Amino acid sequence: MASLLQLIFSNHKRNLLRSLLVLSGMIMACAGLSAVLILNQSAQNSYEKASEPLFEGVNYTIEASQSNLTLQDYAFLRRQGFNNLVALTQRTVDASVNGQIKPLNILGIDWLALLSLPKTDTERPPAQLQFFETNAGFTISRGYFDSLGLGNVPSLFLPDLATSIKLHVLNNSSQNEQIVADLSRVLALVKDQGLTRILVFGEPNDVIIAQLKSQLPAHLILQPMIAEETTEQLTASFHLNLLAMSILMFVVCMFVVMNALNLLFSKRLQDFRVLRQLGVGARQLLIGVFVEMILLSAVCAPIGVMLGYQLASLAAPGVSLTLESLYGVKVNFDAGLPFDLIFICFFACAISSVFAAYMPFRRINQQLLVSQTEPNKTAPNSLLLSTTVCLLGLAILLICLSNHIIASFIAIAFVIIAGCISVILVLPLLLNNAAYAVGSFSALLQWSFADAVRVSHASKIAFCAFFIAISANVGMNLMVDSFRQATQQWLDIRLHAQSYVYTSDMPHVLDWLESEYPHVEAIPRLKEQGQFADQSIQLRSYPTGLRHQQAMLFEQYISSAWSEFEAGNGVLVNQQFALTYNLTLNQQVTFYNSLLQPKTVTIAGIYYDYGNPKLQMLLPSEKITLQSSSHTVIALFFDDPKLYSVLSSDLDKSFPDAQIMSTESLLRASMDTFDNTFVITQGLNLVTLLVAGFSLICSILVIDMDNRKPRAIMRSIGVSARKLFSLALLQYALLALLVCLLALPFGIGLSWMLVNLINVQAFHWSYPLIFDYWMLVRLILGSLIIVFLASLLPLYRQTNTRLIEDLKWLDN
Repeated sequence: MASLLQLIFSNHKRNLLRSLLVLSGMIMACAGLSAVLILNQSAQNSYEKASEPLFEGVNYTIEASQSNLTLQDYAFLRRQGFNNLVALTQRTVDASVNGQIKPLNILGIDWLALLSLPKTDTERPPAQLQFFETNAGFTISRGYFDSLGLGNVPSLFLPDLATSIKLHVLNNSSQNEQIVADLSRVLALVKDQGLTRILVFGEPNDVIIAQLKSQLPAHLILQPMIAEETTEQLTASFHLNLLAMSILMFVVCMFVVMNALNLLFSKRLQDFRVLRQLGVGARQLLIGVFVEMILLSAVCAPIGVMLGYQLASLAAPGVSLTLESLYGVKVNFDAGLPFDLIFICFFACAISSVFAAYMPFRRINQQLLVSQTEPNKTAPNSLLLSTTVCLLGLAILLICLSNHIIASFIAIAFVIIAGCISVILVLPLLLNNAAYAVGSFSALLQWSFADAVRVSHASKIAFCAFFIAISANVGMNLMVDSFRQATQQWLDIRLHAQSYVYTSDMPHVLDWLESEYPHVEAIPRLKEQGQFADQSIQLRSYPTGLRHQQAMLFEQYISSAWSEFEAGNGVLVNQQFALTYNLTLNQQVTFYNSLLQPKTVTIAGIYYDYGNPKLQMLLPSEKITLQSSSHTVIALFFDDPKLYSVLSSDLDKSFPDAQIMSTESLLRASMDTFDNTFVITQGLNLVTLLVAGFSLICSILVIDMDNRKPRAIMRSIGVSARKLFSLALLQYALLALLVCLLALPFGIGLSWMLVNLINVQAFHWSYPLIFDYWMLVRLILGSLIIVFLASLLPLYRQTNTRLIEDLKWLDN
């Protein structure tokens, strides 16, 4: 075996270019996969740190429903004997950080009350208690301090408050991304006695909860502490697309490896023939090739991971900026090289390259059994056709019989493989028909099209990689473009008010609007947390007027939906809710409101709610009161467009904390957020296409070595090099165009599967496919340009070859 391996590796010196193509394909595959894995892991670590609680054991909170929550309210409840209450205030202040103004969160907690809690009420790890027991003032974790880039200066200047705060840096990573201090320090800093909420510690006790409710002032409400969706869940779609594209790029790179191995093994045919004549069995040869692939993977995986790490470090600022602007979480890129990724990429590359080597080796092994003069046999069309039909049939069966996301990914793989086989099957047939069609017009053109059949056979794996890249680009672009258009149309319908006011003091704002602007219709949109099947759901109010009914975009609804909704017998649920629990129209469900009171209603309609990670139910406006609502929005309807600027100015003077936004600005901000979300995924689409273009360059360079004999014959009969150059460009353009046309239906099918299978199974919502034919045309034109540019260099090299050098190949 050692001698066999020595001979195999010595072959790399004689075929250096082809060997470099194999190595570069492996390195690119590992680099692309590791870069995305590093970015995803860094983001996940940041989400976990950002959402990590300071303490556990909180089951209820006390919040204000009408007026502000004050220290007097807190003191009153503590005097009533409720010693398991801890006050909390949270403020956002502008701080000067390296010459830039950044909003920072400051959290104030009554740490003496926290420390006086019985040990049975809360579990407080020692690292977390450092924030309070040291009484060191404003404390900040080391990781958050370093991410702000404060250097060795542990202080911050707050320009709005005209003061500075000294920071005490704690060497732990348990803190959320905020500055923590004692409650009194924060209230003295902001010169405000208002509280955000009061935390209720301890296990739920019906007697204590009932006593607490009876002692609450009228303006306070007790709400169950229901965990919100984590940022990781909010960004799940983003990271799933990113991971899917990286895996797709890995697959395309493996096709590059397979194509390069196919070209490399064709040069090893004579060596393999001699080895077989010397008694080396096919199994020994195969084991030798497999060992070669494993050793090459062991070399390429570390190089690819280190290259992927550098790519991730270059992309990290853009990814962090995107996620921070979208979801408010700063992604801290880990500066250490994750060595465990080397093993992951090694195993992935080794397994894939072994499989990639088996296919061309099997073909070469079959050629060893025939004489050199016997023409090569290819798989019959009937076998290729039946394989394609079987794969598509299996994909349809998986779609129909299973709703598991793994089955859907396998079905997508079957469809892509069937598409690759169809390219191998259909492409020569189309080229032969094209050659036959132009035969009467131009003999040279007929020769070029006929020669394209030979090129398609020699580079079929490269064209398969190009087909996968085009299909993926069509599928992803159609999916994202449909999502964008559907979202824009949905927002145009749903955001039907002229402007929206966001405020935490809704009663006073409503009273002010009624007195100052009686001709403006103000409709409060209320929200509270509910429960269904032990899971948190959003309960939102929805008005029942005609224009509000017209603004609702249903997936399906009963004929009496609005009458049942107005009567309080029916509710509207979003698509996420219905798909998560497999709910249907007219089905009765029981949910609990914020006061944990059960309600049994009928599902009257299921509406679209694109991109919302939360389960949502709409109730008539009177079913949610101002006292129970936590967050509030007021929709404003008026006829005069000039009124917005006047109203905005007056509202800002009367309620500085309130925010008013026009519908146009909301739409613009929403679509900007959408575009920023998918900009990285679209970048990976382009990278995948460029990798496929690289595969074509590799094929053209190697085919050029085998194309010198026919080129020499053509030049010897008077065909100029420039004409051969033009014919070759036309040949590759035709090949690329046919592959693009074959990829279109598979790309559309891939997009349908991504929307109606993967998206539904992963996130429980879908949207209709909207075809933008100009987008598809632009995609095909862009692909043709890439192929054109990829072909220029090797074809230009052909053009500059002297005739005498081409004629030398006629003797070989």
